[in-house]
Amino acid sequence: ECEEYVLEEFGIIFAGNKNHISGFGWNFGQFQGDILNICLSIMDRSLYYRQDPVTDVSHRHDPRYLGRVLSAMVNANDDQGVVLGNWSGKYEGGKNPSSWTGSGEILQSWKKSGFKPVKYGQCWVFAAVLTTVLRCLGIPTRTITNFSSAHDADGNLRVDEFYDADGNHLERGADSIW
Repeated sequence: ECEEYVLEEFGIIFAGNKNHISGFGWNFGQFQGDILNICLSIMDRSLYYRQDPVTDVSHRHDPRYLGRVLSAMVNANDDQGVVLGNWSGKYEGGKNPSSWTGSGEILQSWKKSGFKPVKYGQCWVFAAVLTTVLRCLGIPTRTITNFSSAHDADGNLRVDEFYDADGNHLERGADSIW
């Protein structure tokens, strides 16, 4: 299994929701052309590296550390990283997340643009690109899709839902279940 989680360049990604799950092929492409240099560029553009390069580099032997840093960097919404998330259904100026078929094109686009976020991705795109980056660095990785997920926006370790006196769901709070 370890070899598969590092060496396999093609896989299946699952997306959708608990009632409609779709699987489609993905080219991880961790051995393509300039991917290794791009992965190293991702690390050198992280917030941790920019704040303290010596400490950041000294932690790069730790796969847990790399997983956290690279996970943050693949998601451009938080750290000026690789892929900009978009769940609006409107993808002007970018690409519909469902039309991506591999990580190589995304990573190459990020580099060619001068390291500006690639438009657009959703959860499975982030996961697949992160899988590529980690595999490229020799860290065994597989992409897992979770359905019926929840987001605790306020950090209270609960997902809060609100209802009125008649039992109707109220759109209050930032927590969500999807």
